[in-house]
Amino acid sequence: MSFLHKKRNYILSLQIITFLCCITLAQIYYDRERPPFTTKLPKVERHLIPAKILPYTHFGFKTFLGDLYWIRAVQDFPSWDAKNPFFLNYFTN
Repeated sequence: MSFLHKKRNYILSLQIITFLCCITLAQIYYDRERPPFTTKLPKVERHLIPAKILPYTHFGFKTFLGDLYWIRAVQDFPSWDAKNPFFLNYFTN
């Protein structure tokens, strides 16, 4: 290899390393300036039918309320704090 070819490879390598360092520093700066990511959603007030009454309230739709409770449980799961026993009633129902 000639001297110019080695010099060109060295300069190209230096440019790539500088570019990657700039990207890393820009990402670190961006992450520090942004508020932390959270999945907590505002608390939603839900009123559930007791599990014992549920089989008698299907109004002709055998699985309608079960499906409704399942959809609400999936939607409310991210906001659950894992301490409130109210959420476990979804699974009971």
